[in-house]
Amino acid sequence: MRVNVHRPEASIVRRAAETIRRGGVVAAPTDTLYGLLADARKPAAVREVFRIKRRPAHKPVLLLMDSLGRVRRVAHELPDALDAVAAAFWPGPLTVVLPARPEVPRTVTAGRGTVAVRVPRSPLVRALVRQAACPLTGTSANLSGRSGATSAREVFTQLGGRVTMLLDAGRVTRPVPSTIVDLSSDSPCLLREGCIGQDAIDRVLLHAGLAQLAGRR
Repeated sequence: MRVNVHRPEASIVRRAAETIRRGGVVAAPTDTLYGLLADARKPAAVREVFRIKRRPAHKPVLLLMDSLGRVRRVAHELPDALDAVAAAFWPGPLTVVLPARPEVPRTVTAGRGTVAVRVPRSPLVRALVRQAACPLTGTSANLSGRSGATSAREVFTQLGGRVTMLLDAGRVTRPVPSTIVDLSSDSPCLLREGCIGQDAIDRVLLHAGLAQLAGRR
């Protein structure tokens, strides 16, 4: 189904959100690659995402949000650094690892006690989060171990008809992965450098009077 990623049609957003609320899995473009979107509160829906992409169950899954307020519903003990980087880089391709609230399903956290969250730049994804009224899984729409899909055609080539709905917004033009920072402990660190460089994050933290990131680990 074709969709305008910048100005998503309300009827398509409603239909996709209803699919998600019913436990289905929607493949759609995010800021970086096409992703598999499902209701992260429903363990069965998350397990279906893992089944579709043949992902090992011991791996945690990223959550996509529409606001910092919704992040607070899945994470706690939020550090001051979160406010600083959220103001500077959200919406955008920055993923932050935080202490997870106990109610976040183990299918999401893999029992690690932390949850990775991002508020994407994509108006489509944020609209789906709002309409479905839940955090969405954000794992890439490809078979585990294969290259991420940059178009709906690539999603279909790898996953066939296993997703409930496929939203086609054309090719992703900047398939660079998000930057991941871990703010779940007293020693914030860079886990993966992607669209946003560590220097840019360190400048924000320094300006806020906070500790800069430790090097990549």
